[in-house]
Amino acid sequence: MLTKISSPHFIAIQLGCTEKSLTRAATATISISAEDFISGRITLETKRLLAHTDFSIGIIAEKLHSLQQILQA
Repeated sequence: MLTKISSPHFIAIQLGCTEKSLTRAATATISISAEDFISGRITLETKRLLAHTDFSIGIIAEKLHSLQQILQA
């Protein structure tokens, strides 16, 4: 489900650059790979939704799936 939106390749295409350029920029700026950064952001957002909303895990999963649908458009 999230594999596509969490892919550095997919994000690079959305930003109009190559995956290599995205990874190089992430590593130079924050000293971690683009893949690790994206994964961390998804995890952080999921934890934030669990901690600060009354949403169930199922609802959060649906929201993340909806995000994937929006990004694919």
